[in-house]
Amino acid sequence: MNFLTLFAACAFAAGAAEPALKTLPYATFTGTATVEGFAGVYAPFGGRITEVAVSSGARVEKGELLAELASEEMAAVLAAARSKKKAVEEWGSHYKYQEIRSPSPALVSAVDAKKGLTVSEGDRLFLLAEKFYVSAGTTCGLYAPLAEGMEARLTSRAGIEARGTLRHFTRIGETGVWQLLIELVSPPKDLRAGDVFFGSVLGPAKKER
Repeated sequence: MNFLTLFAACAFAAGAAEPALKTLPYATFTGTATVEGFAGVYAPFGGRITEVAVSSGARVEKGELLAELASEEMAAVLAAARSKKKAVEEWGSHYKYQEIRSPSPALVSAVDAKKGLTVSEGDRLFLLAEKFYVSAGTTCGLYAPLAEGMEARLTSRAGIEARGTLRHFTRIGETGVWQLLIELVSPPKDLRAGDVFFGSVLGPAKKER
């Protein structure tokens, strides 16, 4: 996977307003939000897409409605019905009908489903990205050795605050520049791929009580 790394001088990261920290900042950084962990959502049976509830780029929670799929017979019933709820209650046991929901919190990366589209069993309806990362760079001197699993605190230029875990780090040659890969924990709902973040990798947790 190719990560876009945005490098910045220490003065930029140090001058930005960060959340109050109870741990030692080992390294300050700036970086760009990216997505990974792609998973497809596929048609469980052949039929017609009767509703599409999301668009590409949307953030969805686990169980959130993505689309509705019905057999050709059920689609005809729904098209003629005044009340979808009543039609499903009356005819749902005779003809196939299913609400397609997100299996996990995710970003909708691609939408193949379209209202009125006829699909076959196994056709891909959506592509979801289930993990958010910040690919970051730092030119600041490290206060102590880095270690995978360290906590990170981040704030975007738009003011979105987030927490993350350092998953990977590597030094680029002898330049003193470090490339960091931080997995975001419980990404904020309004987070978008491409958002620019600044923040700090923290040392061992020594939180005040």
